[in-house]
Amino acid sequence: MAYTMEELQETARELADMVGNEVIDECLPLEVLEMTADILKEDYKQIVQAAEDIREEDKAIEKLR
Repeated sequence: MAYTMEELQETARELADMVGNEVIDECLPLEVLEMTADILKEDYKQIVQAAEDIREEDKAIEKLR
């Protein structure tokens, strides 16, 4: 299923709201929100790198065929 950019942005906003609400509801320090953002950024970088690696592997496989 392909998502539109608007749908992706809405889903991202909902996720961000969920994290923010958890910080507020549990009376967690704002540093927890900052740490969560940092972890998500690092996870994103790793996912992008893995996707690039997979693309490169796919290209290599296609060349062998």
